[in-house]
Amino acid sequence: MRERYANQDLVIATLNIAGLSAHKLTILLRYMVAFHVDILCLQDVRLTIEQAKFFKRKINHELGAGSLVKASILSPHPDTEELRYSNRIGGQLVISSPRWGKRCISSWTDDSGLGLAMGLEFLTPAQHRLQIINTYWPIASTNTLLDTWWARTTSWMARTRRTGSPLSYVQHLLKCKMHNFLTKPNHSNILVGDLNASRVGNGGTHSGLSDWLEDVLLTSSVERNNEARTYTRWSGPTHPTGHIDHICYSTDRQLTLTSSTVLDSSLWFGLTDHRPKQAAFTICGGSPDRGTSVPEVVYPVDLNLKDKNQIAEFQKELAERWLKIQIVPPDASQVDLATQLRVMSETLYAAAEAVVSTAKPHRSSFKDGWSPEYIAIKAHLTALTEIRRHLQGANHRPKWHASFIPIGIKREVDKWTNAISR
Repeated sequence: MRERYANQDLVIATLNIAGLSAHKLTILLRYMVAFHVDILCLQDVRLTIEQAKFFKRKINHELGAGSLVKASILSPHPDTEELRYSNRIGGQLVISSPRWGKRCISSWTDDSGLGLAMGLEFLTPAQHRLQIINTYWPIASTNTLLDTWWARTTSWMARTRRTGSPLSYVQHLLKCKMHNFLTKPNHSNILVGDLNASRVGNGGTHSGLSDWLEDVLLTSSVERNNEARTYTRWSGPTHPTGHIDHICYSTDRQLTLTSSTVLDSSLWFGLTDHRPKQAAFTICGGSPDRGTSVPEVVYPVDLNLKDKNQIAEFQKELAERWLKIQIVPPDASQVDLATQLRVMSETLYAAAEAVVSTAKPHRSSFKDGWSPEYIAIKAHLTALTEIRRHLQGANHRPKWHASFIPIGIKREVDKWTNAISR
């Protein structure tokens, strides 16, 4: 099964983790590598700001430079501990591997501070836009005395003068976000998350999912018959309860679904009551690390504009090289024009490098290239910086006691004076 995801443009997975911990995160990162997951969307992570920062450092260390972590942190609970029923339900975390993490250009979260929805926008190699939305729909509770996630959302909506139910709020928010995004050409949506609903009545508490998906122009990654006989939520190791986690995408756009799977192995029992669901897509223009060659960066050299001989040599060298550039036809494509522009830039750089490399190196008359004036300024800045660090106890400097401050300042000023007098 893992091999079918090895050479895909985009592999995305969703999972309700029921509270993220360091142990769970270790398993999730191994899962991302083993199943070639590019973007993992987690719901109900229940993280504080400090925990999110810790997990972000761990993720960046494991996945490497360029990896991306976006978190939707729960707002502080207004009630005391003894009055809370479910004080940390909610919150989201999105983890992206380096090849797509470097392509993220913006993100957003809903205003509730309860982790109902968040979105990330990516730029594909073909310069198309892809919006990935992670959402978690709350379950209604008939007992109004319980401090459930639904009740907290209802309370927030009342305080902010929003009408309707928590479900209607999040559905309307997502509908607006996706419709506005699709108004521009070459834009596509992918919606993932725990919707607590099924198109075929296979678990969940919310109805009308099929009509809502049709209204927001999304298609599920699984057929209806497959949704009826597979499960993403379990109660215990042998009792499945429904298919309520979904990956949906925009049809007739730049996305082509190639594979979709629910991983219902026993590995996940004890970690969460849900199972990961992942899907693979072909992206127009390919993935960031395939189908697009990244040219080597060429750094130009600087000419001495005061040296008239060097400028004259540069003009002569450039004239000879410029004649070798082929002229593009009037009906050239954007790719051809971009290639031509790069060739012209490289010609300019090569001509400058040929002239500068033959020039005699300039020897500075100052020691180590520093003039006496700049040495004095550097010593002045060093003295002030050291004094400030000792006064604040910053940058591993011992903080000066009040009785030692005059002596410490005098020592730093003496160092400054000695540096100038040398």
